[in-house]
Amino acid sequence: FGDFTRVGTVPQDRFAHFRADGTLDPALRVSTDGGIGDVAVAHGRIYVAGAFTTINGVARAGFAALDARTGQVLPWGT
Repeated sequence: FGDFTRVGTVPQDRFAHFRADGTLDPALRVSTDGGIGDVAVAHGRIYVAGAFTTINGVARAGFAALDARTGQVLPWGT
């Protein structure tokens, strides 16, 4: 995560996932309207916190849980 809009030639918005072999995973895309300050991975989820109010088009006030394979925003309480 950081303040970038591209990784090489691939558009990426402040977040990029790299596979174990070091290649970019373009399938896991995250888009926010503000910066990401912290990231944690646990239990098949990516937890992100920062200065955003939406992530992947879903309203989240600075904190969200994402599916670690797809980047889909997970509903609260799951």
